Amino acid sequence: MPTRRSFLPIDLAPLVLLAAAAAPGVAQLQPPEVVDVVFEGNESFPRDSLAPAIATRRTECRTWLLVPLCNFGLFENRAVLRERELPRDQARLIIWYMRRGFRDVEVDSARVDRTRTEATVTFRITEGAPVVADSITFLGLDQVDIPDLVRNLPIRQGDRLNTLELDATRVTIQDLIVQGANN
Repeated sequence: MPTRRSFLPIDLAPLVLLAAAAAPGVAQLQPPEVVDVVFEGNESFPRDSLAPAIATRRTECRTWLLVPLCNFGLFENRAVLRERELPRDQARLIIWYMRRGFRDVEVDSARVDRTRTEATVTFRITEGAPVVADSITFLGLDQVDIPDLVRNLPIRQGDRLNTLELDATRVTIQDLIVQGANN
């Protein structure tokens, strides 16, 4: 009867050597850490307004209270480069600007300056001229005091045509009409 051979640790030696040889290659497959995301040409909006609009993030400390420890690489929200997100981020920025009245905005494809372990992502933005509300006119609102209505609107003559404020204006008008009907 053949004897059964036991699985000895020495049998693992070829696997351990193979894994050790592959380890440097595995490290190279990891995407680089995003150390900065730069917005060039953003004249109307600061970086802290644009950054939440995109998926690409830079590595940051979890809280300002832990900054001394973050300098040693602890308690960081590590962000890695996901190249697949860059065209989507470009589209996200275009939509973000368009909703805020910049219909002619152009965002160049993201430029990535990288080393093997770190990357800086730069978005070049050409805002263009904003669409401005040159007048506000109401038709069919005879029961509402128009000067009072205009004074309480989120959007005013001369403001950028921001779709978010336009929606708030619609809700304000509806609320004022309902209030006027109830009086």
